[in-house]
Amino acid sequence: MQISSLMSPAKSVAGKISRVTFNRAIGQALDSSVLQGLDAKKRLSLLVNYIQAFESTLDDITLLTRSAFLEAIFDVFEQAVRQSLLSYKDAKATSIAKVIQPISKYSYSPSALRSVGQVKKTVRAALAGSVTIAANML
Repeated sequence: MQISSLMSPAKSVAGKISRVTFNRAIGQALDSSVLQGLDAKKRLSLLVNYIQAFESTLDDITLLTRSAFLEAIFDVFEQAVRQSLLSYKDAKATSIAKVIQPISKYSYSPSALRSVGQVKKTVRAALAGSVTIAANML
């Protein structure tokens, strides 16, 4: 399934992402330093890789239609991409998927998805928990 099939460009529809929500979420990513200096084609490619990573790892893809979740995952866009670049030396969807795996495995209840702030906090904590420091790294 592709995110485009989950979008409603003209108006709010239950189970679809509104254009306003999508633009607000993507806006966070567009302001990130990892996209600065990239041409439009590379920016789009990186954004598509990020979304595909979530599409491939989420058990419930309809989470992408929830505004709180969509905003939360783009809140950590830069951190996830940087972690992928550091750990796997690329920002391909498969590498990003490995980085975001802890985010995807968390159980998001409908009541938890009502608070953007709470979902952002959960997503940040899940991503931060995926970084480990081995003894030989110190």
